[in-house]
Amino acid sequence: MDCIKKPCQVEDGVVGNGVTETGTPNAVRVAAQTYYTTLYNFAEPFVYSSDFIKLRQLIIEYNIPAATLSKSGFIKGAVISIVGRNLWTIMKHTPIIDPESYYSNANTSQGQEFAGLPVTRTIGFNLNLRF
Repeated sequence: MDCIKKPCQVEDGVVGNGVTETGTPNAVRVAAQTYYTTLYNFAEPFVYSSDFIKLRQLIIEYNIPAATLSKSGFIKGAVISIVGRNLWTIMKHTPIIDPESYYSNANTSQGQEFAGLPVTRTIGFNLNLRF
């Protein structure tokens, strides 16, 4: 019976995967209900603070001088800008995942992360013209 890589269903319960502190394969058998109930309970080592500091948006604008635009005759003003969103997570307490990634809001799983998609970083350009 190889219970190192996956739990083994046995007649009187389940032998959990893994090894003991001495490195020998785990042979402790527990009732199936106890094993699976404990497996899906969230213990303190898996609970993280949701505090974070993030550079969510940065906009750099440049107003094109009116003297430059006067040659066109019909453009009264122009602003060009670079916009960046979700550029940098400065501080977070959640390893691997983005603190704003998808969290479930179902009654049975509030606050749990279930392999949500990462937040996308975007960089774009804007050109605003006044006629």
